[in-house]
Amino acid sequence: MAESNPYGNDKKVTKLECINHVAKRMGSRLRKLKMTQKGKKLDDNKTLAGKGRLTDSKINQLQSYYSNAIKNNLDNTENMRRAVWATYYHLQGHHAFCPTDSNTWCKANHPDKVHNDSSNLPKAILDEIKPIYRDLSHPDLLKRCQHGGTQNPNESFNNTI
Repeated sequence: MAESNPYGNDKKVTKLECINHVAKRMGSRLRKLKMTQKGKKLDDNKTLAGKGRLTDSKINQLQSYYSNAIKNNLDNTENMRRAVWATYYHLQGHHAFCPTDSNTWCKANHPDKVHNDSSNLPKAILDEIKPIYRDLSHPDLLKRCQHGGTQNPNESFNNTI
């Protein structure tokens, strides 16, 4: 439809993404990966799921980190992308890319919180989830999120009708 130039050649139609729906993709993709890889042994001869591995609570945490990376960097797509990858490297125990301000989610960079690396994920799991991070940190996708909007007001209005 957009290719047909419905508003003329001087008006370009650009699809914007709802931030909440894009963030939900992270959780959905990780849950789908966990389900499709169920019982399959990874390079470390263990499965994807289980204690100290990719659990539902870890997926929720990663989805939240991803959402915050987008919402806290609406002014700059490259900063948004760096913030998304900071959450990935955080899982390896590399905190150089994590935020260092007083409101940081990274306990290793927070002056008042105690950090232990027990929340790190094994390399075999990081290798499995890296393509998801690559897809969901694509500059074209993040650029469509820069407006900072959600569809929640529209959905709420439609529910009342």
